[in-house]
Amino acid sequence: MATRAFTEVDNTPHDGHAAADSLAVTACTTRVPSAQRSTRSTLTPGSPNNNVVPSDTALGSLRQPECFATFRLPKAKGLPTQRHALRERNHNCPIKIEEPAYGQFANDLRVVWIKNWNIEVPRLIAMPPVLIDPGAVARSILIGMCATGPSIQRQWTSLAEGLLSGGPFQMPSSIGIYLALARGKTARVAGPIAGFHVTGPYVRRNLAGVPRGINAIASVYFPPLAWELVHKSNTTLVDDAWVDVSCWTELHPGEIHPFTDLVSGLPAVCHSWHHPSRNEGWAELMDSNLVAIVECFNVEGGPADFATPPTVSKRAHITTDEIETLARRHPMR
Repeated sequence: MATRAFTEVDNTPHDGHAAADSLAVTACTTRVPSAQRSTRSTLTPGSPNNNVVPSDTALGSLRQPECFATFRLPKAKGLPTQRHALRERNHNCPIKIEEPAYGQFANDLRVVWIKNWNIEVPRLIAMPPVLIDPGAVARSILIGMCATGPSIQRQWTSLAEGLLSGGPFQMPSSIGIYLALARGKTARVAGPIAGFHVTGPYVRRNLAGVPRGINAIASVYFPPLAWELVHKSNTTLVDDAWVDVSCWTELHPGEIHPFTDLVSGLPAVCHSWHHPSRNEGWAELMDSNLVAIVECFNVEGGPADFATPPTVSKRAHITTDEIETLARRHPMR
């Protein structure tokens, strides 16, 4: 595979080429039209946490999950193994990963989990009057995101150090953690990927006419919650009413707050690949040597969510050289 490193945002055609902030972008994933519908189902009915589908559309080596070790990532040069991925057998992790506050929060929000795609929902769904430990919840999801790849530890040392400290800390100003409700029954966990629409009604552009999207450092979509750790510049998450909860890391774990004092409403979303209509024209840039993707098409077990797009298993991977050739032949207007 031909590779080309994109290390400076200003030297790239659009924000997406800065995926993973100085990681080498080696592949682009885009949808290939097909009339066939995916009928894949989860391999192990029962516990939703075990319903991970090893997908031929995912990059990296995937296997059935064993406790927290759901997939294996390449070791980054110069980084000790435990600093960028959870150990597989003894889980001798340098930071605590068991966090009851997150589980309680997710359980409390199950009452507003919209599973059905056949009903109309408002742009923002009102939140129930539940209590939350925001400092602990934010720390928990960010620790989990550290296991998706080495970029957090390598590029934002202060974030990793803040998580290790166990206390309040301030997020780097250029990145943010955003929260929404996860809609439907699908799930997805992934590392640094820049995704954006290149065709169709959902294309969004900046003032210079360059497509905008989600320049993610890590993504977790697992109902009832959806999280994106992203580069804040030009992110379309704001357009879709995701809530920036980066300030939660500045609160002491153990501080209990009424959730509605922090967030009055959240949008119901799913990842664009899993959306019944937004998967059309969606493309992603990633480093295929570093990024693994874990997807599930029914977190409750059983057959795939009927609303999952029939083309979800028809994604093509092409190198950056190939996409640049296509861009020259078919300029985006």
